[in-house]
Amino acid sequence: MTDIQVLIVEDEGIEALDIQHRLISMGYPSPLIAFSGEEAMDKAGEICPDVVLMDIMLHGGIDGVTAAEELKNRFDIPVIYLTAYANEDIVQRAKRTHPYGYIVKPFKENELHIAIEMALYKHAMEKKLRESHELRTPLNAIIGFAGTLLMRLPGPLTTEQENQLRNISVSAKHLLLLINDILDLAKIESGNVELYPRPVSCQSVIKEITDTLAQSAVSKGIGLDCDLPGRDMVIHTDRRTLVQILINLVANAIKFTEKGKVGIKLRRYCEGECNRYEFSVSDTGIGIKKEDRERLFNAFERAETPALYCREGTGLGLYLSSKLATLLGGNIVCMSEYGKGSTFTLVLYEKRKLEDEWSNGGTNSCY
Repeated sequence: MTDIQVLIVEDEGIEALDIQHRLISMGYPSPLIAFSGEEAMDKAGEICPDVVLMDIMLHGGIDGVTAAEELKNRFDIPVIYLTAYANEDIVQRAKRTHPYGYIVKPFKENELHIAIEMALYKHAMEKKLRESHELRTPLNAIIGFAGTLLMRLPGPLTTEQENQLRNISVSAKHLLLLINDILDLAKIESGNVELYPRPVSCQSVIKEITDTLAQSAVSKGIGLDCDLPGRDMVIHTDRRTLVQILINLVANAIKFTEKGKVGIKLRRYCEGECNRYEFSVSDTGIGIKKEDRERLFNAFERAETPALYCREGTGLGLYLSSKLATLLGGNIVCMSEYGKGSTFTLVLYEKRKLEDEWSNGGTNSCY
């Protein structure tokens, strides 16, 4: 049994009753029916349903696409289109309303249930996205004001005042990191991440990473080394997402390394009809116990570490990186030995071009 309230908008009485009966058999409580777009507006205003099932070919004064757009704009209710057929013009109009799903008639009960659950989940993620955006403005103001006071621009500070302001600044920055990670997570899980693949120089990406994080390594007295091929390596992918993943991996390695170094290695291998690109980030940190590796890529989870190595973090970095790697068609592999260090490798694939085969002599060598 579920407490999800469904509104069915369908002008064919038999169709509407059939959908209502199916929903009741699946445990949905008394789904309501509207037989026109106008009636749908009235009922949505009265009961505020959790989700609307909208016949895309609705007849009458307000058609299905217009009704769906109005419901979304006026009541922020997720709409799933029901359709047996539709012309190209209607399909294109429907796409522009950013619906939460389509169900093609005839459909099975489990298809309907999955579509409803997915729509509600996506809508919840989008709501979190909006709320998190709203939180960033006051947080940035707090960080800015604390920074101004710490610079003593308004006047001198006592030692206690300085300590308290530093605590405020550190806590606000940590919360901002968490919000930014939640925003990224919400975008990924609601399907709102837009990728812009283009030719990307792998070496230039790694230079950007090292330029960004070099000071973090220097401040800890550890090395940040690169092992790169002499020849420039280009991959067709989304640069921003690639940088985000590698920033997370390298920052993590620096965070959990107290002495020694962090290394970044780049290689490309020929594998069948594809090139396999490996971006490896190794550290001489504490390593990860075997029993902890399975949950490394879970949200809000971290491996257990000695108190000496406890660091602030959101617990989302590796989870987000793994999700982003999947969006790029790849994955992240972890190899680690407790007490000696870890290596995280981002693996990406790209269909090999003919010139790649010539340059490699038809072998599977790496460079």
